[in-house]
Amino acid sequence: MDAKTAKSIQDAVLKWALTEDAIRSVTLIGSWARMEAGPDSDIDLIILCRAPSRFRRQTAWLAEIGWTGWSFELIDASDEDYGNVWSKRVTLAPDMEVEIGFALTDWARIDPVDPGTRQVVAGGCQPLLDRDGDMCALLEALRSR
Repeated sequence: MDAKTAKSIQDAVLKWALTEDAIRSVTLIGSWARMEAGPDSDIDLIILCRAPSRFRRQTAWLAEIGWTGWSFELIDASDEDYGNVWSKRVTLAPDMEVEIGFALTDWARIDPVDPGTRQVVAGGCQPLLDRDGDMCALLEALRSR
């Protein structure tokens, strides 16, 4: 996937997230956030929100993202669990994968920083939406330590 396509996917998710008041932040993580993505790299996002289980139970939000308006087609979606984070692994055509992780807003707490959170952030982290400033505060706290 090229950078233009990756940006389109991020923009599609961000546009949807802005319509959901429960979503407090959207953060790009992993290789795209580190600017080290290769052609086979998927896009990894983490969404901090109130009641993330709502997005697990009700999957209409997948269609609300409006993939087709961005020239993508939703092919498949499956759930994965990572302790405090669960994710929706989304397969799009043409041949792309997006992993959208959901967690409670306290995933970004800084006193103390959760070891799993620290590991994810260390692997690359770029806030795209940070309504409450929690992700920026987390990044600042980790930089100063």
